[in-house]
Amino acid sequence: MGGVIGATAMIAVERVIPAMLEAERSQIIAVASRDPAQARGVAERFGIARVHDTYEALLADPDIEAVYIPLPNHLHLQWTIAAIEARRIHDPSGPGWQARAVRKADGA
Repeated sequence: MGGVIGATAMIAVERVIPAMLEAERSQIIAVASRDPAQARGVAERFGIARVHDTYEALLADPDIEAVYIPLPNHLHLQWTIAAIEARRIHDPSGPGWQARAVRKADGA
């Protein structure tokens, strides 16, 4: 079960969330945004049950197994590391990016 951090991003709303909801083995159960009111709108539009007021709260949700993070590029590393530390799978652009994030989180 997955969540979306930065759920109001145009790529998320127009492309990724609809595709994830159509996939057989994908389920979005929660979203988070800097603006909780906008996140509620996305959740209502797509029938997503939970809205978290912060990205940290979404990562702390015990039912979240993986996250999609459509944030601006300068925020990807920070939230990728946070997702890894929270034991939430995140793969924004392949294993190379995730490996670099893991090395950075480990202080390498």
